[in-house]
Amino acid sequence: MRNTLTLVFTMVSLACLGQTAKGTNFGSIWPAVDRGHSTPARPAQVILPEDVVQDSIQLIEFVDPTNFFAVRWTYTEAGAKKALASWEADGSHYGMTPEWKKGWLKRRTDKEFCRTRAAAEELVAKLKK
Repeated sequence: MRNTLTLVFTMVSLACLGQTAKGTNFGSIWPAVDRGHSTPARPAQVILPEDVVQDSIQLIEFVDPTNFFAVRWTYTEAGAKKALASWEADGSHYGMTPEWKKGWLKRRTDKEFCRTRAAAEELVAKLKK
C-alpha cells in the first residue's frame, strides 16, 4: 500500500510540474516537441538483466486520466553500483548527497514510467533474463 501511494504521489507531482512548465522541458518527463528544437540527447543507461533482482520486476498500471504505466525493479548490489556511477556521470541527477547515496544503496530500487502498455512490457522483457 505504501509503495502504491508513493508511486501515485510521484505521478501527481510530475503531472503538476509538467503543467507549470508547459511547452518547456523543465519539470516535465516528456521532451518539448512543439518548439521546433530537440533536447540534447543524454547517454542512455543500459540495464542488463544480471543487474536486476528478477523477482522484483513489477508492471504497475495507473487507471486514471493519464493512463500511465510504471515498471519498478530492484538492482543487485553490483547493478546498483553501476547505476549510481552512470547517474553521477550523467550530471542531471541533482541532490545526490553522500547520505542519499548510502540510503539508496540499501534499497536499490528504480522505476521508469511508460505511456503505453506495449512500451512497459518491452521494458519488462529487457529486464528479464
